[in-house]
Amino acid sequence: MTYKTIVITRAELYALVWAEPAMNVAARYGITGTGLAKICKRLRVPVPSRGYWARKQARQAVRADPLPAPVRGQDMEHQFQRWTTPEAEYLLRDEVREEIEEALAKAGSIERREDLECAHALMRSWLSPYRSCSRRKTSETYGETGAAWPSLSSPTS
Repeated sequence: MTYKTIVITRAELYALVWAEPAMNVAARYGITGTGLAKICKRLRVPVPSRGYWARKQARQAVRADPLPAPVRGQDMEHQFQRWTTPEAEYLLRDEVREEIEEALAKAGSIERREDLECAHALMRSWLSPYRSCSRRKTSETYGETGAAWPSLSSPTS
C-alpha cells in the first residue's frame, strides 16, 4: 500500500458536486460524504440543496448556484492523502465501475422461492405461521389471534 496525494481545485470540485451526487464524488476519492462537505465548506463551494437530485431526476427545472468569487486569502485548492492499493485504484476507474454496474443490472434481482422443502427445519417452522399471516391483510391481525410470532432464538420440534 502506498500514499496517494490528491489535489482538487475549487473549480474542479464545483463541477463535480453539481454533476453528480456528493456521495458518488466522495466514493470516487475514497472519502466520506461528510469529509467532502467539509472540503466544500473550506473552499466556499456551493453544494446542491436537499432534494436537488430528486427534482432533476423528475425532470423539473433546477439550477446550479454560481461559484462565488474567492475572498482574499482563501485556499484555491485542497490537498489530501489516502492509502491506496493497485486493486483499489483499478476498481475506482470510471470504465470499471460502469462495467460492474452493467453486470449487476444484467444479474437482475434475487428470486424468492415459495417452496422451502429443503430449508432448515427451524426456518420451515418459522415460515408456516408467517405464511398464514401474510395471506391476511395486515401483520397486526396475527397478533389479534393471541399467538406470538415464532422466535428464531430457540429451536422448535
